[in-house]
Amino acid sequence: MLKLVFVSFLMVVAAVPSWAVCNRIYTVGRNTDTIKKDKEGVNLISIELFNELRKHVDCVYNERSYAFDRGYNEMRHNRIDLYAFTLTNKEWDKVANPLVLYSVTRLLIVNKKVFQAKFKAEDYFQNQKINFGLVRGGVAFIEPDELKLLIAENRARFESFPDDVIELLVKGKVDAVLTSPAFLTRYMKEFPQLKTEFVVIPDPRMKYNFALYMSQKRLNPHEQKQFIDVIRDMIHEGIPRNILKKYVTPQELEAYYSF
Repeated sequence: MLKLVFVSFLMVVAAVPSWAVCNRIYTVGRNTDTIKKDKEGVNLISIELFNELRKHVDCVYNERSYAFDRGYNEMRHNRIDLYAFTLTNKEWDKVANPLVLYSVTRLLIVNKKVFQAKFKAEDYFQNQKINFGLVRGGVAFIEPDELKLLIAENRARFESFPDDVIELLVKGKVDAVLTSPAFLTRYMKEFPQLKTEFVVIPDPRMKYNFALYMSQKRLNPHEQKQFIDVIRDMIHEGIPRNILKKYVTPQELEAYYSF
């Protein structure tokens, strides 16, 4: 009888994936999606993705909410193990390894008054009459050379929060704004005039990777492989796709996202 119980125990252990056994406490920076000063909160997409990650890697997580810049400083000074989640960035890549969940095409929203059918998205950067609204820090959906050009030509208008940037656009204080399909879906509900007074221009040249970052110094190779395998499995199971379905239309999902 004792032998039978022992064999049964071994069979149960063998059936549990190796990554499911975890005695590690991970310090995690979770990306805050502060959209407006009086609407502080965390990114719902990031929350759902992280909740799924927790199901796959049943460790203990010490979670801390950090905006992009604060998260980078914490990672750079080796104070966090993971950052969930953000667009990949060359500076981040120097101190942490990204695990990409999906790529997204950026969108340019322009006022119909300056819209020209012959123009591609990149042409608006070259037009010295077009002013852009940008989130302060200049890292969301804009390239360094584009940002440098706009600043040099005094065509960049900065606000601290994404919602304040879109308000610059709808109030006519800027001509163009860069965004993502998920943000656009929410903006369309809050600012109906976007549907009638503005034009959305996809920029397929520019795809941005959305990733989990792993500290290069705080995670050993075995721990990193654990998360590499889990992210791969989550993508294979269609988890990021299913979560995004709640935030974008089916047409946007197919047109602007890749997994």
